[in-house]
Amino acid sequence: MKSKDYFRQFQYIKIVVFSKDKDSSANYLYQIGKSYQKSRKYESSIFTFSDLMNSYKLSNTLRNNIEISLGLSYLQWGYLQYAQMLLNRAEKKDNKKISSLYLGLLDIKAENYNFAHKRFEMMLSESHDTTLKSIARKCNDLLSKSDNLSYRKPVFAALLSAVMPGSGQLYSKHYFDAFQAIVFVGASAFATFAV
Repeated sequence: MKSKDYFRQFQYIKIVVFSKDKDSSANYLYQIGKSYQKSRKYESSIFTFSDLMNSYKLSNTLRNNIEISLGLSYLQWGYLQYAQMLLNRAEKKDNKKISSLYLGLLDIKAENYNFAHKRFEMMLSESHDTTLKSIARKCNDLLSKSDNLSYRKPVFAALLSAVMPGSGQLYSKHYFDAFQAIVFVGASAFATFAV
């Protein structure tokens, strides 16, 4: 896992198949699910984590870690309702507040910025993990900065560009792109009419 060679992690499968120790098998399967997740094979990670939760008697710690990982897989795959359900359930037992961090990211993805801000504030006051606190602080800073930014509507920018090339980029404050659009489209239009 540390070398990010996730496919090599699948060698655990051989160990799981031949292992007689159920606790070790559960841990190996958990690592396999994490490997799928890290290699962006979310459907496979969800299947592995779900099968693990349904087929093995797990310690509370491992079950909670699997719920967090399963919630994260659903979040990454875009199934926000399932992610929220699992992460809310895990948050009640999660002393490290990792599930709170993922719930904050879920709130951002669902455009619930006030909820995300409150969740990150809670993490700053309750978490003992300095790394998580640092991440929560950075997320809160980014949320605070985004409140000051003026929102640009993509549909309106597209309509402006349809009327006059480059005007949508100007509206979106992408000045270099606007310059390119005006120059290249203008030059192409001039060449078309000149010929």
